[in-house]
Amino acid sequence: EPENVYETDDSLHMYLGLHYPTSGVSEGVHPILEHENAPIHGTRFPQRVANLLTSLEPKITSSAALDMGCAVGGASFELAKSFDRVDAFDFSENFVAAAKRMQ
Repeated sequence: EPENVYETDDSLHMYLGLHYPTSGVSEGVHPILEHENAPIHGTRFPQRVANLLTSLEPKITSSAALDMGCAVGGASFELAKSFDRVDAFDFSENFVAAAKRMQ
């Protein structure tokens, strides 16, 4: 068992489910089991923040964006739609490896 909770498969699967809640739907897999305390409000949060940022039409001084604490890349991939380059990093090697597999 890893010492860092963010390196566990449980954490990875939780973050993947929150960043990409519709993955698996075409296969009949529900991303979050429906229950009274389901964190539906947290789904696609990184993408929503990235969309908010770009909707504000900030003055672009570079064609690059930096995503610090990217987790499994939800905001990074969304920012890539508006920027030529996105540099992203996270403390969890497991999260970064998962994002690279989706790249």
